[in-house]
Amino acid sequence: TANKIINDFSSDETAANKVYLDKIIEISGTVSELNIEKEKGIITLKTNNDFGNVLCNLSKDATKKISSLKIGQTVILKGVCTGYLMDVILVKCEIKN
Repeated sequence: TANKIINDFSSDETAANKVYLDKIIEISGTVSELNIEKEKGIITLKTNNDFGNVLCNLSKDATKKISSLKIGQTVILKGVCTGYLMDVILVKCEIKN
């Protein structure tokens, strides 16, 4: 879940990097923001952490589907974890549900 990955990174970034970094992961969470920047969709998943979220940068195909999503909706995404800078970043994400 989005909460688990943000908690793992915020409590021990080194250990979390060993588990998640550069790996394809599937993550579920609640949509808090939907954006399109430079023709790429970005879904922000809400977490219990006041300072960090999970940012999912969508693939081109998934960006075409972003209009079907709504804020507050629960989604499952699959992508590559590229690390943690206040937010956990996933790239090349596909929408699974």
